[in-house]
Amino acid sequence: MGSFNVAASMSNLTIGYNDKVVLIPLISKNFHNTKNGNITIKPTTVIVSNDMSNAFYNVRFLPIVGYYDDYGRIENIEKNENTNYIEEYFNLTIEKFVDIITTHYKTENDIQELDLSENKKIELLSLAGMFEHYSIYKDMVEEGKIQTIAYNEMSLSIDCLEVMGFVYDKNIETGDSRYSKAYIHPNFDKYIIHTDGAFSNLVNVKTNKKENGMYYPKDIISFLNKKSCKVNNIEELKSKSYYELALNQYVQYKKSLPSNNNSKIEELTKKLENERNKDDLMKLLLEMKEELASLSEFSENGYVARYYVNGNWQYLDYCLNSESLTKDFSELLTFNVMLMGTNNLYMPAMSGYQEGDDKASKKLLESTMRVLKSKK
Repeated sequence: MGSFNVAASMSNLTIGYNDKVVLIPLISKNFHNTKNGNITIKPTTVIVSNDMSNAFYNVRFLPIVGYYDDYGRIENIEKNENTNYIEEYFNLTIEKFVDIITTHYKTENDIQELDLSENKKIELLSLAGMFEHYSIYKDMVEEGKIQTIAYNEMSLSIDCLEVMGFVYDKNIETGDSRYSKAYIHPNFDKYIIHTDGAFSNLVNVKTNKKENGMYYPKDIISFLNKKSCKVNNIEELKSKSYYELALNQYVQYKKSLPSNNNSKIEELTKKLENERNKDDLMKLLLEMKEELASLSEFSENGYVARYYVNGNWQYLDYCLNSESLTKDFSELLTFNVMLMGTNNLYMPAMSGYQEGDDKASKKLLESTMRVLKSKK
């Protein structure tokens, strides 16, 4: 009695009892501006934002996997490093955390009774979530990987260059104010890379002229092969998404940093967890962002900075301390490609009839397929 189905935010399909799902914890973009973190949508017919699917919410933690319990929550939650991190961060069981973000335990009075810093209480009140069928999430991840295969789609960023075996040479001046850094390859000396960190030019050393049409690894590898110049790790580029490669590069870079860099971040993290004043909290967040950005000489332009150190993904910094979490993070980013590609937002879904209407969903799918077929 009192049970009900919910809806999936991307597919809009009904989720019923014992369906395997992912629950993606979200945090409102207004979290730092209002105490209750309410989302306000201005009257419009089209939501236009450079943040794309993150126009209103950012992902706060990696997806949580479990089974829908018929009351708006999930049960039989799969425990892993991600759920362990959430439990430690809030000093709550993962089940209680899920209760909170699915609103069954989320009133200000209830939150105030928890043994947490004021900042974390405010954060809990600002959290939301979105459901999706587990199988659909995984399908979208796999398709997202295909669409982001590094060999075909990765920009010639420093991350990509390093995978191919190029090495930064600080002693070479490019003479280009934008593409000011030079990368060389130990296997050949006929060509050199000039880069701004995110994008690069392949330059003929003898003529000092750039080669046209060099946008992706496939372009530069094909060209250099014809010149008998071999680069490294081609199979890796062909088998992994650019997100996975870029994040792996970043993790390796973090490991190579002097310990004092990590100590600074740990110090800021502790301050953030305990800060109660909103203005001071904002200052600390900006300081944290600047510290993360300063980790790399190319961070303002670099590939990873645009997908990780920016405001949309900075909450997932904790994923970069673990290989398995980094892999899950890269999968979330490939899912994000499909979320954007299907014109969807990170947003709680509207739930309609108590038990849903699979017949209506089927009819919508048939109509959608008819429209898509007409576009071929």
